[in-house]
Amino acid sequence: MPRKRKSDPSLYALDEENMKAAVMAHLKDGMPMRSAATLHAVQKSTLSRYCKAYSALADEEKVAFRFTPRYDVKKVFSSEMEDSLESYILLSSRMNYGLTKKRTKKLAWEFAKANTLKYPKSWDDNEAAGEDWYKGFMERHTRISLRRPESTSLHRNLGFSRAAVDTFYKHLEELQSKFHFPADRTYNMDETGLSNVQQKCPKVLCPKGVKQLGATTSQERGKLVTMVGTINAMRSFIPPYLIFGRTRFVERLLDGAPPGTKAVASGKPGNAWMTTELFLGYFEHFKRYVRCSPEQQVLLLMDNHDSHMSYSFISAAKEMGLQILTFPPHTSNRLQPLDVTVYSPLKTYFYQAIENWLRNHPGRPVTEYEISELLGVAFPKAFNPTNIMSGFSKPEIHPFNPNV
Repeated sequence: MPRKRKSDPSLYALDEENMKAAVMAHLKDGMPMRSAATLHAVQKSTLSRYCKAYSALADEEKVAFRFTPRYDVKKVFSSEMEDSLESYILLSSRMNYGLTKKRTKKLAWEFAKANTLKYPKSWDDNEAAGEDWYKGFMERHTRISLRRPESTSLHRNLGFSRAAVDTFYKHLEELQSKFHFPADRTYNMDETGLSNVQQKCPKVLCPKGVKQLGATTSQERGKLVTMVGTINAMRSFIPPYLIFGRTRFVERLLDGAPPGTKAVASGKPGNAWMTTELFLGYFEHFKRYVRCSPEQQVLLLMDNHDSHMSYSFISAAKEMGLQILTFPPHTSNRLQPLDVTVYSPLKTYFYQAIENWLRNHPGRPVTEYEISELLGVAFPKAFNPTNIMSGFSKPEIHPFNPNV
């Protein structure tokens, strides 16, 4: 097995005065290169490079010649940019959304791309910064360390971490104290999945003694459509945003949808999951209905899914005056207004609409082309003022009271 040679750090140390003296001794005094390198304690190969570079310059250019390496020439980010990245990483950690190593490298690539900086081509190929950049960044920013957070399974067993909830309300209190968000500028968004197959069949009357009972469903396995809902504490809502797991979108998919509904195709057949690109599309939909500016800030409450926290979204939100607060992991069933009082009845009304549709269309399955129509039946029943108001008041988000 070949042995790994350990490099001597002193071989790479380079003193500017020593190198300048060695170059001048060789070029002006005629001293042999090896002798000049030995005399001034520099490497002969390095001295050779500097001598060639210095000789190739015009006399007026030699005045500004540097006799030390310029490692900062290949730096992607300025010191100020790296400091802003560090601040964002630390803030994410405090908000229970600590970035993984992979997500940090992806964020760096997005940051560099958004600012049209010069970076290695491999970053585009991998859609992430390189390992060398990551190691250097961690060495330059000693306030950051890579640590394993508390196990997810423990959160699920405990169900509701008091420390995490207290942190959430502390951040909410800080934002309310600073901006005083009224009801019409306090929003909550979240995704939910809608399937063309009922998840649970309702109880029906049948003869006594029957051991096996069947009920008609649309298909054996359903197709999932992601719906993004948005509500505010004024008891109103933004029209839904739908994601279909298809290659191309056709207008027929919106037949019967609630007024103002926006729908897109994911580009991946059978996969309707939210992605960073699709979330930016939702953000454009959001901006159509929400007036927000640095002078009139808006609070958006949402979960900390990876697709929600891209650099493009964060920077755009900051520019338009949108303040973002994320819920701690595994607390949305108790804290998130949509999960508390809206999505559960939506699912009930939606699957009731499927059962009615099947009875009125015997022999025909429910396809993805009927989902918008069925949502049009269920949506106004679930997204009513009473449910929306309860969603914000039960966790005491609005009216705000941190002593829950």
